[in-house]
Amino acid sequence: MRAATALRIGGFALLAGILLASPAEAPAASRPAPFHPNRILVQSRANLTAESLKGLHPKGKTVRTLSKALRLQVVPVAEGETVAGLIKYYQSTGLVEFAEPDYERRLNLLPNDPRFTDGTLWALNNTGQSGGTTDADIDAP
Repeated sequence: MRAATALRIGGFALLAGILLASPAEAPAASRPAPFHPNRILVQSRANLTAESLKGLHPKGKTVRTLSKALRLQVVPVAEGETVAGLIKYYQSTGLVEFAEPDYERRLNLLPNDPRFTDGTLWALNNTGQSGGTTDADIDAP
């Protein structure tokens, strides 16, 4: 009985040692999200237009307006600037609702269409069914 208890305690100690010694991968929420290194997103305050920010933008760089209704612009990061520095600059002006990195997001989803999962939408994922050419599709999955 004592041997079984000692074995159990020793097993737990070994497991705890392994868990504590192993470097755990950081959870996804704590890892910084990837963003585009050469541009940021800026939204002017509600009482301002995108045009009123023109004087703030880097000289010689083309600013693209994503949405006039949302006052959202893509601002390129000038050579020698950093994303963080440019964001801090825009925030310090008081003329923007927000300035933030242009985060990259990716979806990894399959369609929920039953015709896709049963293989009848062959143009999305052609596996060569019915004598067709394998992978002659748009590479949806």
